[in-house]
Amino acid sequence: MTALPCHSASDASRGWRPCRHSHQAALEVGGPHQGGQTDRSNDPHKQQYAKFPFTAEDNITLGQPYEDGDEAVLAAARAAGADTVIARLPKGLRTMLARAFWGGQDMSGGEWQRVAISRAFYRRGSLLVMDEPTSALDARGEHDVVSGLRALARDRAVVLVTHRLSNLVLADRIVVLKDGEICEEGDLTTLLNSGGLLAELWQLQNHGEHDGSAVPEQRGEER
Repeated sequence: MTALPCHSASDASRGWRPCRHSHQAALEVGGPHQGGQTDRSNDPHKQQYAKFPFTAEDNITLGQPYEDGDEAVLAAARAAGADTVIARLPKGLRTMLARAFWGGQDMSGGEWQRVAISRAFYRRGSLLVMDEPTSALDARGEHDVVSGLRALARDRAVVLVTHRLSNLVLADRIVVLKDGEICEEGDLTTLLNSGGLLAELWQLQNHGEHDGSAVPEQRGEER
C-alpha cells in the first residue's frame, strides 16, 4: 500500500489526480507482451461520495453482482466496518436507503461513508485509490477501514491519500508531496528519522512526541 500524506488541500487533489486520469483512460496491464490488455476496473474513492436512493445492497454493488452474491457484498461491508450498520437496518441489505420510499431509512454521515467505502472494496479492480476515506469516522471506524485496506493491498495496488499521519503505519511506501511535487519518498521509519517534511508534520500532529530516536512499529511483515 502506498500512502500520500498531504498537508494541504491542493496537495491532496494533486496527489490522486494521476490515479484519476489512469482510471478514466485505463491502465495498460502487462505491456505489449500481453497484447496491450487494458484494465478499466480501477476504482477511486473520493470524499464526495454518492448517496443513491437504492437498497443497501445496490448502494454497494451498483448493479454489478458477483456469482457469490450476498457473501461478496457482506465481505466488502465487513472490511469497511459497515456490517454493523447493515445489521441494524430493518431489512438488512434489502432496506431502501431513502425516506421518500415506504419503509425507507436514512443514515448518519459516518454510516453513509462506511457504505460508500464498502462500494469501493466490493469492486475487484487492480487499483484502489482512497481519498481521505475515514474523514467522517470515529477512531474505531477508522481502524476498521484502514485494517481492511491493508488486507486488500495483498492482491491489488492501493493508494491512500490522507491527512491523518497515524494511517501511515500500515503503508509499505510513503510519497510526500509539497506544492504538487514529490519531496520525499520511502518507508515511515526512514522518513521520520530523516528530519524532513514528514518528520516535521508528524511532530506537529503528535504534539512534539517524536524526537527522531524512536519510530512507531510498522506492519512490514505483511507486505
